[in-house]
Amino acid sequence: MILNASLLFSVVALFGLSTYVGLIPVHRMIRRREAQHELRAGSASYLRRMGGVVFVMIWVVTVLCLSTILGDWAVTGDLNAALERAGMRTAVMLEIAASNTGMR
Repeated sequence: MILNASLLFSVVALFGLSTYVGLIPVHRMIRRREAQHELRAGSASYLRRMGGVVFVMIWVVTVLCLSTILGDWAVTGDLNAALERAGMRTAVMLEIAASNTGMR
């Protein structure tokens, strides 16, 4: 029972911390978007906005990957197998991303 409670606490703490860290760029992006009226492709403001979007997407993917590892570990109880399956999921996601972007 102690293992389950500590695992649940670590999952909640990780989710809370990642949400707090992720809200900072989201708040900046919203303020920047509201302050700008015209966002043309190639302009400095457009590139800054896209940089914020990329950071948020990296944050979302990181949180999803870590949560799947923790969830898999909680269900199976085997950390090594959970990490191995996470590696296979990452390889599949990279293959899909490479095929969609034309990189091979």
